[in-house]
Amino acid sequence: MAMRNRILHVLSQRPGRTGSGVTLDAVVEQAGRAGWDQAAVIGIPAGETPPLVGNLDPTAVFPVRFRGPRPGGPPGDLDFPVPGMSDVMPYPSSVWSALTAGQLDDYRRVWTAHLQDAIDRFRPHLIHTNHLWLVSALVRRAAPDLPVVATCHATGLRQRELCPHLAEEVAHGCRRIDRFCVLRDDHRWQLARTLAVGPDRITVTGAGYRDDLFHPGRTPADPDQVLYVGKFSAAKGLPWLLDAVEA
Repeated sequence: MAMRNRILHVLSQRPGRTGSGVTLDAVVEQAGRAGWDQAAVIGIPAGETPPLVGNLDPTAVFPVRFRGPRPGGPPGDLDFPVPGMSDVMPYPSSVWSALTAGQLDDYRRVWTAHLQDAIDRFRPHLIHTNHLWLVSALVRRAAPDLPVVATCHATGLRQRELCPHLAEEVAHGCRRIDRFCVLRDDHRWQLARTLAVGPDRITVTGAGYRDDLFHPGRTPADPDQVLYVGKFSAAKGLPWLLDAVEA
């Protein structure tokens, strides 16, 4: 019997709570249908049961545990909340630009150890990492001989401007990733310039959507109704959407 291919997914923040986590769920489900064996390394608060990642068995999820939001709660592998790729997250989180040098050193050490453990135990043929930021750079260092593909959600590009002290470290590690996926064509060219990689290594995949959830009904109840699905944040353009609806 032929051995099934194995892919290890990496997401440095909480799955299912942001767009990248929802994307990861969809990728896991589709890769499962294509016959891949899968596991995932994720970041969650200490004391929290690891959430579902697509349809993965809980034993295939390797969590890095951060300090939880409740005072006096169980200690984590890291003594600060999960850093979010955006500075405003829909849960208690650390801000990258506010992390101290000591916290960043601990972050590198703990994530490197967890990544190496997951690689040794799962023995993937391919690693899929999310966000072109510090963990993706650590992935390349932990698995120099494995093919690595990264999905860029654009937040890593924005964090470069907020954290110039990390920009070169991230660029050095991430530019050695084999392939990149981006949501839009302008992200492709921005990424090519930022990392100095050839555009032939970058694929525009689009954002995607669940057509089993989001589709028009047979008879719309009210043609003037708009459904917004996303973060309740000005950064997502929500105030301008509301202005347009009222106009």
